[in-house]
Amino acid sequence: MIEANRAVLAERWPELLRWIEEASEPEKAELLRDGPAPALRIGGVQLSSSYDPRAEAEVQAALVPEAADAVTCYGFAGGELPRVLLRRPAVRALTV
Repeated sequence: MIEANRAVLAERWPELLRWIEEASEPEKAELLRDGPAPALRIGGVQLSSSYDPRAEAEVQAALVPEAADAVTCYGFAGGELPRVLLRRPAVRALTV
């Protein structure tokens, strides 16, 4: 399967294939299950809350003005922050 995918990339997006092949190996990823919600940790950095991801996303979203129509998230962890922001009627564009 990997070879079939590589062949498609080589044909359609050769620059993307080169970028993928030149990329360094990802750091070890772990799925933490020691809290009420699962959390992802990569390279020792926990990317989302294992306590209450939705509540933490609400806290982060509160830092963005309610009237903002374009919002940028630098990383999205489990996707909770983009979900919270996209519920706002004013948001017309979300860049991750």
